[in-house]
Amino acid sequence: MSVTYQPTTGPHRRLRLEPRAADGGMWRYTEVWTGCQWRTEGREPVDVLTIEREGEAADV
Repeated sequence: MSVTYQPTTGPHRRLRLEPRAADGGMWRYTEVWTGCQWRTEGREPVDVLTIEREGEAADV
C-alpha cells in the first residue's frame, strides 16, 4: 500500500507499507521522488495499522 502526495514546496513524497516476513507486521518507508526514481529516506517497523475514513477507524 502506498500514499503519494505533493507538498506545497519540494518534490513528491510517498509513504509505503510492505509486509514484514518475520512476524506479520509491516515496514513503513518514507520516500522522496528524485525526478527519476523514488529514494528511500527512512523506514520503521509497524505493528498496528489504523486506517480512518470520514470519521470511521478500523485497525488492520
